Amino acid sequence: MKMVTGSVVLIAAGLTLSACGGSHMTTVTARDLVHTTLPAPLVKRLTAIAKSTARSLGDTSVKTAQVYGPDSRYALVKASSGDLVQKTVRERKGFYLIVLHGHFVCDSCTGPAGAKAPRGTIATDVWSPKAGGTDFGLSDHLPAAMSHLRGPTVIQIASRGRSRFRSTSAPRRRFSRMSSYQPGRSGA
Repeated sequence: MKMVTGSVVLIAAGLTLSACGGSHMTTVTARDLVHTTLPAPLVKRLTAIAKSTARSLGDTSVKTAQVYGPDSRYALVKASSGDLVQKTVRERKGFYLIVLHGHFVCDSCTGPAGAKAPRGTIATDVWSPKAGGTDFGLSDHLPAAMSHLRGPTVIQIASRGRSRFRSTSAPRRRFSRMSSYQPGRSGA
């Protein structure tokens, strides 16, 4: 009987204490989302890729990039664009999704003759150290499926010099009807 009474008291105390925390709101900022589980050399490469992507899309004012992964190419492409890619053994792990927020114009994307260059406020790039850049997207919103990914790790990409430089030798990207653009490049 003493054991049952003690258990009831512990459960009641636990419920009371958990209810105290339930009435307070917590604000989560981008700073709270940062975790540093990625090795420094990998962060350096991801930073260089993110800077290069932002520059080639005409927005050098981008200060941070969100990086999801490592994960499979299939999971990252499906979450970021809804597109389906073939599941292969070599693409099961080691891929990262780089997400940039800014004002982008993809002058190097190819599409139908006479079409305007695609524009968007969100650029996504799926990349791996072995395969390089495999999938690129440009849109104005992220799909809800992104919430199922682990992460993100937020990396700083802003540099001191903020010149408005647009590369004229940017890699060509192919346009697809699904508002996702496939790159014509293989590395970074």
